[in-house]
Amino acid sequence: MYTILIVEDEKLIRKGLASIVARSGILIKAILECNNGLIALEMLQNEKVDIMFTDIRMPKMNGLELVDEIQNLPEKPLIVAVSGYDDFEYAVSLLRNGVREYILKPVDREQVKEILYKLCAEIDLKKKGNLNNKLLEINQLKTLLKDKNLLETEKEIIFSYYRESYVNKSYRIICGVNTNELSSELDIINLGEINNNEVCIIFSKDYDILTNYYTNIGVSNINQGIENLNQAYMEAQVGRRYAFCREKEIVVFSDQIVAVCQQIREIEQENNKYKLDAFKKAAQIVGTSKITDALRLLKNLALDIEMNKASFATLSNNMNIFIKEILEIYKNVLKDEEIKLNDLTKILNYPTINIYIETLCKTILDINETINNKFDDYRNKQKIQEAIIFIQKNFSKDLNMAVVSNHISMNYSLFSYVFKQYTGKNFVHYLKELRMHEAQKLLISTEFKVLEISHKVGYNNEKHFMKAFKTIYGVSPTEYRKNMAFKN
Repeated sequence: MYTILIVEDEKLIRKGLASIVARSGILIKAILECNNGLIALEMLQNEKVDIMFTDIRMPKMNGLELVDEIQNLPEKPLIVAVSGYDDFEYAVSLLRNGVREYILKPVDREQVKEILYKLCAEIDLKKKGNLNNKLLEINQLKTLLKDKNLLETEKEIIFSYYRESYVNKSYRIICGVNTNELSSELDIINLGEINNNEVCIIFSKDYDILTNYYTNIGVSNINQGIENLNQAYMEAQVGRRYAFCREKEIVVFSDQIVAVCQQIREIEQENNKYKLDAFKKAAQIVGTSKITDALRLLKNLALDIEMNKASFATLSNNMNIFIKEILEIYKNVLKDEEIKLNDLTKILNYPTINIYIETLCKTILDINETINNKFDDYRNKQKIQEAIIFIQKNFSKDLNMAVVSNHISMNYSLFSYVFKQYTGKNFVHYLKELRMHEAQKLLISTEFKVLEISHKVGYNNEKHFMKAFKTIYGVSPTEYRKNMAFKN
């Protein structure tokens, strides 16, 4: 969408031109109007205008003077001069100062429309080119900050390309967790995610404004020159880690922070409290009843970090080992939790140490529950398999669910539920089908009487047996035997 400014001291002409622009068919963001060059210049200094129509002869500041002053603005509109005089010298002077079109009054609707479409196409093309250049710059700057193996010759290529843009430009680098969509009005280059940090370069002195868009941010010192970009990024990283560990909203890099970090390293070397083996062992107990020991170890580490007794590096190294071990030990059990664990290796995606540890502990408890459920399922499966073997061996006896559940030492109600889950049938139905299947085989392959067969498959009452058999096969045992004899 485009913003159009119309500068004309005659109200009737100004309103008529505004009406033509409004009905031209281009997407209009705003049509601004004023009656002299002085007001127009003030509007251009405060608001971005895409296209400006200006009269030549006006009070206070005429069109020629306005066009001259516009050349000093950082963002210049595309200019169309509108005049009541067919003056060649005016036209030449204006075109030399970048005026794109020179039209005469009374203005022609179709001519204005044609000019608008032509200039809007030029603006779109320029925006596309600027966007491509900006994306290229972002990718190259990210490479410069991210790739530690970048050759000096490769760095120099990037430096040479952007050196002029940064030579007199002061900037800071910001690392943090992005919470809101960045405003297009901010004087920044948003580099996106680098090494689990959201990173941007800000050219404004007022970096505090970024707390509206980021949380727990690290801020570099003021730097100049493209060659100092890596140094600024290192400073912002230190600040970000400090903000993460101390629950600070914003931390600007300083010598004091460097001194604190050095002091923490010395304390760690002296105590050597958190060894990698401790976290490997903690991973082993995540799926056991001793999980509280693992949780305690994590919370103690977080507390020591907040109290300047342990470093971010210790947290990062130990968490990588801890999570890697969990994934290896329980890989056959984990599903959704695997994705969560992999996310938890990206520590600085989380605003603060407490949010990170809280998320990690919750994930570990979920894993513990999953593992225990899987283990219970496995044990129940084994017990049901044992129950089926027992039933198949003893179906000819007086058998019921209480006898079988007692045999495998399982709660009666739990046995009923798990048995159906495993076999797809309730106990009574399963036993009945098993007995009838055996009766069927005996009727075909033996000369036993129906009464004898009923006893052999666990029925003491012949009538109950015959009723059960007919329910399944549709005929009495005697009729079934006769039918099978004819068939054979």
